[in-house]
Amino acid sequence: MVISLTIVKAQTAATLVVGAKALDETVNNALTKADNILSDQQRTLYMNLANYTAYLTGSLKYLSDDLDRKLTQKELAILNDINAIQAKLNQPIEELATKFEDVAAIIESSSARLIGSDKFPSPLFYKVPLITTVQNKNILIDIKGVRLNNPKNYILFKGKSIPVASISSDKLISFSIPLTELDLFNPDTLNVFKLFLFKKQFIGKDKQYEYTPRFIVVPNHIGTVKVFYKVSYQEKQESNGKSDDVSATSGSNNEREVHKQFNIRNSSADGWKIDRASVKCRKSSGNGDSHGYGGPYQNTMTDISFVAKAYATDGRAVCTCTWNEYRYVTKDSIQTSETKIDFNKQEIIALPDNLLSLFKTEVTYYDNTVYKSSKSYFKNNYIEFDFRQLEKLYEVKFTKN
Repeated sequence: MVISLTIVKAQTAATLVVGAKALDETVNNALTKADNILSDQQRTLYMNLANYTAYLTGSLKYLSDDLDRKLTQKELAILNDINAIQAKLNQPIEELATKFEDVAAIIESSSARLIGSDKFPSPLFYKVPLITTVQNKNILIDIKGVRLNNPKNYILFKGKSIPVASISSDKLISFSIPLTELDLFNPDTLNVFKLFLFKKQFIGKDKQYEYTPRFIVVPNHIGTVKVFYKVSYQEKQESNGKSDDVSATSGSNNEREVHKQFNIRNSSADGWKIDRASVKCRKSSGNGDSHGYGGPYQNTMTDISFVAKAYATDGRAVCTCTWNEYRYVTKDSIQTSETKIDFNKQEIIALPDNLLSLFKTEVTYYDNTVYKSSKSYFKNNYIEFDFRQLEKLYEVKFTKN
């Protein structure tokens, strides 16, 4: 909750110290989790909040001498800033995303209120690009603040002393740092660089001020994208043990043969077919002279019928045939595909021809946090996903937010 100046007039120095420590804990917890690596906007905000709280804590050390003292108007304004930032950070990240600029503005204005910030060079805002475990490029660091226009300013980054590259004004300077594959970074440790700012003195050497801002390092392997997609397939169903018989009885005069054709019931509606190799016929009973059976006859066999017969010259015969039926039913199932995404990499994955649709996608980041989506396209914290249904493929790539 934001505490207005009219409410906090009775607050003491202890309140301001406690508020500063609580904000520092909130920010450092967010950075420890990395919040799915943090988007560019989030990362810049949280890193500057970390620098701000470190700066704030150092500036407020004098309050420990008298924690019961009532706050001055300037200190009340700082407390108000702390509570305003804390209130916004406690909002759901979806809501906070629309308020990053508001928080950044509070940081800048609050930093300007800190003791001595208007008397010596003070960095208020850092913009540091995303750095992975291995770099091979020049990175640009922008610093905003007050009294920054001394040409002697430099930074010490990965053991390299880098002079200021450009001075846009006394409120904005930039440094260009060349990094090679030999410059290795550890994502599991606290990463800082040293910033040295100078204040011109009328007598003697310029006075030097040292700052140690933090920056985030992520592993080269950013995350794994797991795609769940639906495919169609044909499942064979079998209906075994069908049977029927043909009977023949002798006539009173000439030899008599009886033929009968077997037809599968409801074949057109249900799609059942005869397993031709399974058809077996035999004489199941018979008596008298010259009786027997015939079939199945291969030249008359179809998917839904075959011909068999029983015959008897004197007496009676029965031909019994058994067979199996089968049909194919279209079904669907969920399959998965995993793709690892590295820093500045892109992968295009072909999907099977029997693809039906995308089911869902899960992105597991290097810190084991998981983002889920059922959409065919999304862009979330350095990973862009594009599922192309007609082409039966999906594209995953590392992308700058």
